[in-house]
Amino acid sequence: RVKYVSSATSGTVVWSTEFVKLDGNDIDSLTYDTAVTGSGTVNATSGIPTTTTITNTNLSSLAAGDAYILKLSRLGNDSADTVDSNDVQLLVAEVRSK
Repeated sequence: RVKYVSSATSGTVVWSTEFVKLDGNDIDSLTYDTAVTGSGTVNATSGIPTTTTITNTNLSSLAAGDAYILKLSRLGNDSADTVDSNDVQLLVAEVRSK
């Protein structure tokens, strides 16, 4: 889940997540799994946090206790992202296991 605030009072924000397992290989040569996106509509009141849930099934065969890198990106150039690129502040990125 991604929690963020915006000074905008309407519009959609698009996020992308990618994972890669740290398995002792050279970090410079790791390959991230396929990106998964999620979007959310900002709160109608400026400054009130919005939470977007991104369900990621591409997890590099991660198991409990594995170390990994999470790449979280805001896709401000995506046509579905309609909030000005400077109007979003990330508060929390939470990773949950099911």
